[in-house]
Amino acid sequence: MARLLKSLSSLIVLVIVGTLTASAQSYPSKPVRIITAPVGAGNDFAARLLAQHLSLALG
Repeated sequence: MARLLKSLSSLIVLVIVGTLTASAQSYPSKPVRIITAPVGAGNDFAARLLAQHLSLALG
């Protein structure tokens, strides 16, 4: 039982440390690409609208 508790506590510590490390990175560090259907298709238009809002939100 003590070994199980030790393993669980180690796992919890690793998850917390991993989460803190992941949240410290700035996002996005590279340009975000949206891949859609050919130019002029319906989802191309929607992707362009989405890209405008994302560029304002993400900087």
